[in-house]
Amino acid sequence: MNQAKKIDLLEKKLEKVDSSQTRQTAEIVHLKNDIIQLKEKGNLCFGIISGANVKKGDTKDAIRSAIDGVLSLTGLTADDVADVNLIPWGTHFAVRCKFQSPALVGKLLRGSLKLKNSNFKVQPDHSPEQRAVRKHLVTCGKEILADSTTASFQLKSWRYLVIKNGAKEVYYESDGN
Repeated sequence: MNQAKKIDLLEKKLEKVDSSQTRQTAEIVHLKNDIIQLKEKGNLCFGIISGANVKKGDTKDAIRSAIDGVLSLTGLTADDVADVNLIPWGTHFAVRCKFQSPALVGKLLRGSLKLKNSNFKVQPDHSPEQRAVRKHLVTCGKEILADSTTASFQLKSWRYLVIKNGAKEVYYESDGN
C-alpha cells in the first residue's frame, strides 16, 4: 500500500472517530440537561408575572389583587395560585407565583398572547443553571447569525437553539459551557 492510500485510510478513520466523539459529546450535553431538569422539577409549579403594579412591602392580598387581571385574561383564577412573593425585577418588582400544578403554569404561559397589548409579561421560573444555559444559547444564536440577513433563531424550551434559514432548521443543545 502506497503512502497516499495510507493517508486517505487514516483520514477516513479519523473522520469516524471525530463523528463518534461529536455524537458522544452531544449525548453527554443532553444527559446533563436532563439532570438539571430533574433537579428543578419542583420549580415547574412556579411562574413569574412582571409588569404588575406592586411595590416592596405590599401584602399578599395586595399582590394577589395586582395580578388578578393577568389571571383572568389567561383563563385562571385566584384559587389556582397557592402563594405569591415579590422578587426584584430590574428597577421594579415581579410576582413569583406558586400554582397548584405545573399544568396551570402551562395554561398561564399559553395564555400570554392575550397579554400582548398590556404591560404584563409572564414566563416560567427557571433555576440559575437553566438561565445560564438559556443565556449561552442566546449568545450563540446571535454570534452564529451575526453575518446573516436571511437566517433567524429561536429557543425551544430553555435548552434548544433552533437556527432557521429558509426551509432548513438546525437544532443545537448546550449545557451552558
